[in-house]
Amino acid sequence: MIETPYGATICAMVARGLGVGVVNPLATSDTNPARIVFRPFSPEVMFRGFTVCPQLQHSNPLVKAFLDLSKETMATEAARLRDFAAAD
Repeated sequence: MIETPYGATICAMVARGLGVGVVNPLATSDTNPARIVFRPFSPEVMFRGFTVCPQLQHSNPLVKAFLDLSKETMATEAARLRDFAAAD
């Protein structure tokens, strides 16, 4: 038995024929779909992520731009994954 908490590592091991895995769909974005079969998992599993910032941090335009881009990317990826699951 091999275990790892990292989605990218799970995908790499599956791509090498070492079994199956359940991962956050975002971990699959850099994988080769020719080497892995993706199937929706039911029931749906909620994955959460957090942004942690110092409480007394001054407003920083670079941090705001990063957080805005992160939110936009997450929304785009979530829509892509919903479309993928609906097509299956």
